[in-house]
Amino acid sequence: MACYDAVFNYQQPEDKADSEAAESTETIEGENLSGNSWVLVEQEDGFTEADISYVYLESAQAGTGMQNLDALLIRCNGEGGTEILIVSSGFLGNDRLRVRYRFDDNEPISERWSPSTDGQAAFLPSGYRDFRSGLTSSDGVLIEVEAFNGARHQGEFDGLRNNTEDRDFVLSGCKSDS
Repeated sequence: MACYDAVFNYQQPEDKADSEAAESTETIEGENLSGNSWVLVEQEDGFTEADISYVYLESAQAGTGMQNLDALLIRCNGEGGTEILIVSSGFLGNDRLRVRYRFDDNEPISERWSPSTDGQAAFLPSGYRDFRSGLTSSDGVLIEVEAFNGARHQGEFDGLRNNTEDRDFVLSGCKSDS
């Protein structure tokens, strides 16, 4: 977990009062993590100075087990586009992954997504538009990824309509209106 702490600039609380405050909300670069709102992390590519910022939304099950999905992440690719992925704390696999999702009370949709190189995330293929449009028109989404061994990793993501300015900025490829 030290690598996540370094990425998110997390600092261990020093006394009990700080520890109790950290239990209710954590702070990452000035943003409150409630698990129910998009959190923007601004980043710039060190070589090209391209904007590679991202937003993420924690699932209601984040950190509670190896078969849970931890985060839904949208990131700028530095070339004016975006990548959408689901992150798990468990191993999903290295082959195309079966993903099933349901926005709000709509019918579930099943697709095959691409695995990350470490096997702990699933990437939405660029041509799949239903999932992308659901992110902007729904309140929440339930996602299930079937791992290589048949285990089903699930996550419930509420708050899709919270902090939409940051979400929309990243969905635009990190292009500002000004």
